[in-house]
Amino acid sequence: MAVRILTQCSECDVNLQDEAGDTPLYDAISGENHSMVDMLLDNPRLSLTMSNQKGFNYLQYAILKGNTQAVEKLLVKAGDNLNVVKSDGFTTLHIAAINDHREIAKLLLKQPGCRVDALTTENQSALHLAASEGYSIMVEILLDHGADVKCFG
Repeated sequence: MAVRILTQCSECDVNLQDEAGDTPLYDAISGENHSMVDMLLDNPRLSLTMSNQKGFNYLQYAILKGNTQAVEKLLVKAGDNLNVVKSDGFTTLHIAAINDHREIAKLLLKQPGCRVDALTTENQSALHLAASEGYSIMVEILLDHGADVKCFG
């Protein structure tokens, strides 16, 4: 109830960042507070282009945290962030692969424009990252979606 009131207050900044660069939406994603995620995403003053101090935008952060529901909502609301690259070259698919978030990877791979063979600044694809972590099911998912085993920078 308090969050709903605060999000409706014209003087309240839903984009206010703490010392880590996190906003209330980052906290809602991390805490898997789906009703708060919904309220914040419905707020017209919410900026969907924000990044925290670790360089994660909201979609990337939801993937990192394995919050599938938030990922689904953010793909609808901010799907153009699908291939936004962090300073280390990681895309959303890299983040899903290295964290073995299989269902999220499948969601991402269904999105038009998802680049399965994008490379990080260390010339690693999502396939390389999954294989290096021993995530065999993730490797299969990526191969089934056309990942190139010979993809190198």
